[in-house]
Parts: sequence; C-alpha cells; structure tokens
Amino acid sequence: MQGSVVAGVVVALAFFTLIGFIVYRLGPTTRAAAIISAIAVLVAALPPIISALQGP
Repeated sequence: MQGSVVAGVVVALAFFTLIGFIVYRLGPTTRAAAIISAIAVLVAALPPIISALQGP
C-alpha cells in the first residue's frame, strides 16, 4: 500500500515538472495552454490503458 502511494507522489511530481519545463521552454506563447491540455489528456488516459493491459 505504501509503495503505491509513493509511486503516485512521484508520478504527480514528474507531471508537474514536465508542465513546468514545457512552460519554461515555450515561453509566453498562445500554444502553451493547448500543449499542456494535450499532455493532461494523455496522462489521464494512461491508467485505464494500463488497467486494460493488466487484465482482470
């Protein structure tokens, strides 16, 4: 149980680090919101995909 909590925290920190890096590299552009939204959708889609691959 504790290992999964630590893994969740690490994934959350990595996600926010990725967003920060993207915002830093893009600077003040209008595309930043669209890119961050696209990454968020991909990250949100990962748990069901992994769950489906693992099976019942």
